[in-house]
Order: sequence, then C-alpha cells, then structure tokens
Amino acid sequence: MHWKRNISNYLLEYDLLECLKNGIINHVKTDMPNVFVCHSGWLDQYLLNHSSLTVNRTKEVDMLCAADAGEWLKEHSVRLITYRDIV
Repeated sequence: MHWKRNISNYLLEYDLLECLKNGIINHVKTDMPNVFVCHSGWLDQYLLNHSSLTVNRTKEVDMLCAADAGEWLKEHSVRLITYRDIV
C-alpha cells in the first residue's frame, strides 16, 4: 500500500555533525557501549514511497564522508566500528 506524507515535516534543518559532537561530548556513558546509528544511503523512488527518512538519509552520507567529521572523530579518540566488529 502506498501512502503520502507531507514532505515538509521531514525537511527540518539541523547540523548532523553538531548533533554527533553533542552526543559524544555531553552524553557518553562509561558503563555501556555508546552507539550512534545512521541510516545513510542513497535516495531512490522506493524510499520516497516507503520511508519517512528520506532527505536526511542523503545528509547523513555527506556528513559521514566529510573530512572535518573524520578529523574531529580522530581528535576525540572515537573508534568507528561496524556490525562485523561486534559479532
């Protein structure tokens, strides 16, 4: 079943890198793993028709590929892992 959404609800402007930095600086726990999950990816017609996470998905790709994001994460000793690292 296809359904329509008001796309303006999903185009909120926010700085993804600043959100990531805020989470790392202000919300890190020492008694449990800290997880930042992204739904980065390319936007295609299927996603437009079936997902509420559309435009921000492409913004996550840009942020994750940006040199300044990688540099900031290295400077703050953030270890990036994938699911393969935890299984």
